[in-house]
Amino acid sequence: MGNRFCDNDLSFLKIKPKPKSLLTLDQKRLHWEAYAKKTERQEEVFKKVFNDVFGKQSREISDYYRTNSRLPDYLKDEETAKRFEAAIELVYHDAFESAV
Repeated sequence: MGNRFCDNDLSFLKIKPKPKSLLTLDQKRLHWEAYAKKTERQEEVFKKVFNDVFGKQSREISDYYRTNSRLPDYLKDEETAKRFEAAIELVYHDAFESAV
């Protein structure tokens, strides 16, 4: 068996996925419900990160404005981006696992 991440050999899988066109309506509904439930959990993770990140930025900008009577010239975009890495990785790894 070759590297399972770089070749097309899926023989290592014990369960062969059925093409969606061969699923019954009930199976399609269950598949959709499972997918929706998973994405709802992912949405909650993103909401928490968004609320935390933008709430913190809002407080920083308000404090800066009160002190300096103007908006800051910068926002810490790199720091902000790093806060989203874990949530993005969660979605990426979940999508990869679902695909394999």
